[in-house]
Amino acid sequence: MMYLSIPKTKTKKYLNTLSLNLADKMYFKLKNKTIRCKMSNEKISIIVPVYKVEQYLNKCVNSIINQTYKNLEIILVDDGSPDNCPKMCDDWAKKDGRIKVIHKQNGGVANARNVGIDSATGKYVGFVDSDDFIHPTMYEKLIDKIKKENADICACRFCNVYEDNKQKNVNEIFLEKLDSNNIITYLLTNTSQEKQTYFESYGIMGSVCRLLIKKSSIGDLRFENLKITEDLLFLLKLIKPNTKISVITDYLYYYFQRTSSAMHNFNKNKIEERYKAFKIILKEIENKVDKNTLNRFKFYNYASLANEMLKNNQLELLKEYLKDDIFVGLNTKETYKAELKNTKNFKRKVGYFLVHKKMFRLYSFLIKKV
Repeated sequence: MMYLSIPKTKTKKYLNTLSLNLADKMYFKLKNKTIRCKMSNEKISIIVPVYKVEQYLNKCVNSIINQTYKNLEIILVDDGSPDNCPKMCDDWAKKDGRIKVIHKQNGGVANARNVGIDSATGKYVGFVDSDDFIHPTMYEKLIDKIKKENADICACRFCNVYEDNKQKNVNEIFLEKLDSNNIITYLLTNTSQEKQTYFESYGIMGSVCRLLIKKSSIGDLRFENLKITEDLLFLLKLIKPNTKISVITDYLYYYFQRTSSAMHNFNKNKIEERYKAFKIILKEIENKVDKNTLNRFKFYNYASLANEMLKNNQLELLKEYLKDDIFVGLNTKETYKAELKNTKNFKRKVGYFLVHKKMFRLYSFLIKKV
């Protein structure tokens, strides 16, 4: 614990910006015209890449500065944003002493996060995307759990938020039963029960944004310069056989689904990036998982590519991708049945059947009607 002495004349100003940890039972005591405040020295560095989000940035930053856990270092990384975001970041830094701003040339989310990691001074690191927001108690609950169980990583559940302000909790399978012996298997194959389309899903920890991570566990590891699934690859490298992960089942991270996001718009470059990332991940996991898990991961990506392309009338492009040696011999009855057994979602079962039978035109028709 550490103590701060604050002049009484500046009490109100300081209390508005102090890094105090309510979880550690902060208290104030007036004595000899000073306030002594007890605070945790276990700082959390929260890294926020910022690019073309002026419509959402204030809500995001507000949700971070109003955390019940106060000992935060909030790193806003302006990734060369061409709008008003750079000025908004600087204005926030003037309002709250815990915020520091880094301005850099545009390099993408992965690069911005890496710059943030390099600059972080906290014992723990968290990530928040600048169009999302978080529950007021998120980091208090995560750090309490990670300390109580002496874990390396702590994860919470998340909630999808849509442009009409409707929210949907994402219920992941076996979240409460996460086992350090099969973390990688869950990461690659476990999916949510709630789907909007046949193959929309999330791995149990496919995003770094609902995690709190010991910085010492990250070490020299950095995000690869990918435009999609960079989180998954980062986590596959981060998680070792002896990595201890704690889970809390509260829904504390709010993932905003905006239709203008790059994640929700089709283009051939996006497919190429996804395929590039898929092949990199395959190389990373080929000696880490059993054949069944490897084939399930391949089949899922096979089906996901079909979903993405057929939604956008790209049947011929799909046929070209399916000629790759990675997929040759994959669509077997054994693999299909194994994946079918592991999903309870009816629409997904139908989708798997159609993809397995290569009934792509019927599949394309159905997904546009659902």
